[in-house]
Amino acid sequence: MIIKIEAHEDISINIGTANTIRHVKEKILHSMGIPLHQQLLVFAGVELEDGQTLSHYDINNTSTVHLIRMYFGLNNTNDISEATVNIEDGGTIKLQIEPFNTIREIKEKIQDHEGIPVEQQFLAIGGVEVDDDQTISYYNVGNDSSIHLIRMGYDTGTVVHSSADSSAEINVSSEPKPLSDFYMACRDNNVATLRRLLQTLPVEEMNKLEPNGSTGLHVACFRGHQEIVKLLLEKGVSRSIVNRYRCLPYDEAASNDIKQLFERIPDDSRYVANSGRLEWLLVAANTKAMAARNIEAIKKYGTPQFEHYAKQIIDNYIKPHFRQVEKYEELLGFFNMAVTEKDPRYLIKAYTAETGFYTKLNVDLASETAVGKVERQIYLGILTFNPCFDKFRFSGEVYRGMRLTEDDLKEYGVNKKVMTKSFLSGTVDKNQTDYFLGKFKRKNIHGSEVKMGVICTYIILDKQCSLDLTHISEYPSEKEVLIFPYTVFTVTQIQSIAQNDGNATKHITLTQS
Repeated sequence: MIIKIEAHEDISINIGTANTIRHVKEKILHSMGIPLHQQLLVFAGVELEDGQTLSHYDINNTSTVHLIRMYFGLNNTNDISEATVNIEDGGTIKLQIEPFNTIREIKEKIQDHEGIPVEQQFLAIGGVEVDDDQTISYYNVGNDSSIHLIRMGYDTGTVVHSSADSSAEINVSSEPKPLSDFYMACRDNNVATLRRLLQTLPVEEMNKLEPNGSTGLHVACFRGHQEIVKLLLEKGVSRSIVNRYRCLPYDEAASNDIKQLFERIPDDSRYVANSGRLEWLLVAANTKAMAARNIEAIKKYGTPQFEHYAKQIIDNYIKPHFRQVEKYEELLGFFNMAVTEKDPRYLIKAYTAETGFYTKLNVDLASETAVGKVERQIYLGILTFNPCFDKFRFSGEVYRGMRLTEDDLKEYGVNKKVMTKSFLSGTVDKNQTDYFLGKFKRKNIHGSEVKMGVICTYIILDKQCSLDLTHISEYPSEKEVLIFPYTVFTVTQIQSIAQNDGNATKHITLTQS
């Protein structure tokens, strides 16, 4: 792909079409040093959105994308200014700054000057917390401007007074609150101490934000401590906690080696089903009535005050029936966090984490076992109707793989209606299912596949029936969409599409009824 930049030579970027516009901007940042928020990308006259993929815009490696650099109204982008940093203890320092220095770069200058680690710095301009990814010019900082620094690790009780000239006076009257031994072991790459702490420290404690607004996983990623990160992820520490800079641990990773630790080990059951029988129920004319009855029964669990329901799931379903599943303590930790933090999103994290929860839950749903039936209804009711999830509702196309025999396929003809019996994990990234289908193939003695790979495209029309988990999941890169049980679809198309290896892949399109 060619990036055409005004007043600069064109640059070439080699990137897959499944990557997002955000990924392109990150490559431009690393190549040209242009901050993300200053990049406006245009293709065929259309402004490109960060969350969309290149394939969405039909962009390939021969395409030309135009980059417009946004300067936010500064007249002279080459000015060098001097800013005053007011430190909470009454001291001040002078810094030479350029308009397009980022806040992160300012923090690094302060670290070089004062020895205050970047992750312990809270900066405010005009009484407002500033964002690491933004530039000095974005906040209109120039000569005679004041930047206020609070060193995190304090119980601040901070009061911010704004005066007429928009400068801020910050009063701090508190004693330092120490960082935990766990955090210090992660920060200092003390593997022996961490191994000892991992034997007794509950996962919920490891997931807590420290007084400096960070977690052990964040600081280990930031400092490049690969073995520490590996141990924490194996223990089940949450990957999806946002620190005070609104960054995930993955965002703070110092190297690609550390980022690779965050990828899920390929599994053939999450995005690819072995049979339609476990997840689909073939139904007749009364499909919608059957689904409506099931949905009506769970509405009462959608109240914002969900904690007592979550406790019921813990006591009557998780503790009695999940003790033998993989990573039980991690699973229990997510449910406990949902209660203590009063945040139902932890119930989703429990589903997306690599524990044995989602497998057993879906088998129980599909088989309609009596054990835990009420608790499964509660879980589904919270996800379907709790208002916390409203901003994550999804409509559109998602993809899921399935492996079927010829006999299986005959059951699912065009115009047949099916109702989902369990949760289905789909993805907006079709390459995910292509990968899994290609990875797990089994052939009979004659060389034919025992079960053929099938790509299912689900067209979701009612947002109430699914959630976009990208910003909740423990694995956001998978772009997972969760389709709920009791959702009715009609098979609208079945076709065979030839592949490069000479074989054909079946494609089934199902549209919500």
